[in-house]
Amino acid sequence: MKKKLLRQMLNEWRTNVWLALEFLVVSVVLWYICDYFYASMRTYFAPLGFEYDHCYELTMYDIPETSPEYRPEYANDSAQSEAFREILRRLKQMPEIEAAAYSNNARPFNGSNSGITMGYDSVTGNALRRFATPDFPIIYRYRGANGESPEELAAQLEEGKMLLSDNFFSSSSREPLPSVRELKDAGKKIHYVDYKINGEHPEAQIGSALVPVRYDEFSDWSAFALQDVCRDGFHPDKAMVWYYNELTVRVRPEHDHDIAAKLMAAAPDYLHVWATIC
Repeated sequence: MKKKLLRQMLNEWRTNVWLALEFLVVSVVLWYICDYFYASMRTYFAPLGFEYDHCYELTMYDIPETSPEYRPEYANDSAQSEAFREILRRLKQMPEIEAAAYSNNARPFNGSNSGITMGYDSVTGNALRRFATPDFPIIYRYRGANGESPEELAAQLEEGKMLLSDNFFSSSSREPLPSVRELKDAGKKIHYVDYKINGEHPEAQIGSALVPVRYDEFSDWSAFALQDVCRDGFHPDKAMVWYYNELTVRVRPEHDHDIAAKLMAAAPDYLHVWATIC
């Protein structure tokens, strides 16, 4: 009986081989699907490093040249920059608004991959570049790696300091590199790599290391540099009126109802700013 069964199995070996291959293929596919969804969901539920509840992006419009209110003598960068700053000041004075900021390719989910290269000793690191006025960390609740509050980070931006995520150098390196906190504790000087002044790479004034902020929910990319371009000598007037700037606000939770209607109601009068305020 055993010989008969063995002979029958040998006669059907081709069928058994194909069946085993089918099981193998199905197992591999199922393993890949499970692994993919597990990795995706694990990334999705990991801390983002920022908060975006009660946050809104506003859109501003210039008076067109075809309007009878248009004044060409006030269309220069300096006058418009002052007008933009005045809008920011007025927004901050509204009881509904907790913080307001201009930024360039900086708000969450903006889709920009603009980068900046920084270095220390002979080591360089490249990460996302984020320009923003000081209130930006308050709007999105950024935190320092040593527990610094959003308000403390905003004060450092106000002083013209650059804020690097703690993993600025280590995230893009295959070899272990120290964190920004460790570099600061060791007294390392961090410099710009992208340009030189008198043949030397200028040193950057670095503030607190930041808790890494992820690109979005499905990405682990989180290394970045945050600085206020208007306080770093890079043509502050042009930086303020740059076409691609974002104007974002954080609304106080108790006022976060019908806020769009309130802002639109304020737009024709309170938020209508002439460049003549310069």
